[in-house]
Amino acid sequence: MKVKIAKNIDDINICYKLREIVFIKEQNVPIDRERDEQDKIAVHFLLYDETTPIGTGRIVIDVDTVTLGRICILKEYRSKGAGLFLMKEIIDYCKKQNFRKIILGAQEHALDFYKKLGFEVCSEKYMDANISHYKMNLEFSVKIN
Repeated sequence: MKVKIAKNIDDINICYKLREIVFIKEQNVPIDRERDEQDKIAVHFLLYDETTPIGTGRIVIDVDTVTLGRICILKEYRSKGAGLFLMKEIIDYCKKQNFRKIILGAQEHALDFYKKLGFEVCSEKYMDANISHYKMNLEFSVKIN
């Protein structure tokens, strides 16, 4: 597996296609809720199994904090380490960029997955697109040079 940052419109369209399969078709999220203005300013990541795109996610940067979202893995690759691989790559990217905190809205069924990566729940349950979510965050310690 490998992760790359989406560099052009073709890469972005692959991200959209993966999100369409997972969020719109599988989870019945309306397209107007799945796509938003943040897509234009986000850094999009693509996960490949050899040459096949199998997952995606994005970060939106706000000074030294990022909001992570639209994390999805194709059904046939779930529970095989693909999501963990993608998340570790995104977290490593954030650390290298010296971001101090990652925030995300986790679907309730994925809480344990994110907790294994060090994320902590920081909100009450809320509904987004008729799916139960919790806000979670992961803070990095400050680097001293």
